[in-house]
Amino acid sequence: MVRGARPPLVAVLTAAGSGSRLGMDVPKALVELGGVPLVGRAAAALAATGELERLVVTAPAAALDQVTTAVRDATRTHAVQVAVVEGGASRQA
Repeated sequence: MVRGARPPLVAVLTAAGSGSRLGMDVPKALVELGGVPLVGRAAAALAATGELERLVVTAPAAALDQVTTAVRDATRTHAVQVAVVEGGASRQA
């Protein structure tokens, strides 16, 4: 790295919760607000900063495809690499 140069910025968006406390039949990340899943709104806001090189999103195992679609749709106009990975079995994991 060049002296004084900033290292690449990576954000981790934790969205692997089940949403059971919310009382919905889908993971909270996929609950829509104004027709856009919450995880998509959060990913778009992070990507819109223009500061990120990479965004890593944790997702429930059973909803990896849906979360991936929501995040990619929300960030497609931004120059950020996106990876959606399976979250742990608990909040701490």
